[in-house]
Order: sequence, then structure tokens, then C-alpha cells
Amino acid sequence: MKPWLLYSLLTLVLWGGWGFLGKVSSLGTPERTLLLLGSLGFALTFPVVWALFPRALRFDLGSFPFYAALLSGLFAGIGVVFFYRAIALGDASRVVAFTAMYPLVTVLLSVLVLRETMSAVKCLGVLCPLAAAVLLSL
Repeated sequence: MKPWLLYSLLTLVLWGGWGFLGKVSSLGTPERTLLLLGSLGFALTFPVVWALFPRALRFDLGSFPFYAALLSGLFAGIGVVFFYRAIALGDASRVVAFTAMYPLVTVLLSVLVLRETMSAVKCLGVLCPLAAAVLLSL
């Protein structure tokens, strides 16, 4: 198995569990508490990352990638706030399916800003999540 595929599958399982546990925890916990506990859980991943990938913890404070990583974390954190609010108010199956379309934003930005190319097959792949979201919202 290719390394990227293994990591992708692990991500799929863990993020699927994250969405499910987000709904379970929202059944009696205010969103602010969910954010605090989720942030604490995220912070606890640091020792795990350090143990698994010790060489990956190098960075240049003055570089654009450093600031992009900080902004990425900020976007993720704010997104989690909105996710917890949405999942507290709606069905997990709909909220998770809809928010799981975030790669469409990534694809659009990658094509427009990074000038990545889109083939016909990739365009079809972009349309599939849209169809899934429509079907799940019915």
C-alpha cells in the first residue's frame, strides 16, 4: 500500500469518528465547552506527533509557510466552532456530509491560486460530492 493511501485511510477513519463523536458530545454539552475540550484533545496530539515524526517539528519563523500553517490552524479552529454549532442544531448525517464537501473549496483555490490543472475525471470527482450532498439533504 502506498504511504499516502495509508495515511488517507487513517485520516478517513479518524475524521469519521470525529464527526460522530462531535454529535454524541453535542447531545448535552454547550458548544463553548465542546470547543474547549476539543482544543485540549487536539493539544494532546502534540506529544504523539513528536514521537511519530520528530524531524517534522522544524520551522522557519519568518517564512510564508510558517504563517500559512498558523492561518490554517486558525481556519480549522473557527471551522470547528461552526461545525459544533451546526451539529448541535442538525442531523449528524446531513451536517457531516455537507461539511465534508470542504475539498471543493480546496480544489477551487488550488486551481485559481496555485494554477493546478483539472482533467475531465477530476471535474467528475468534484461533482460527485455535490450530488451526495443533494441526496443526503432530501
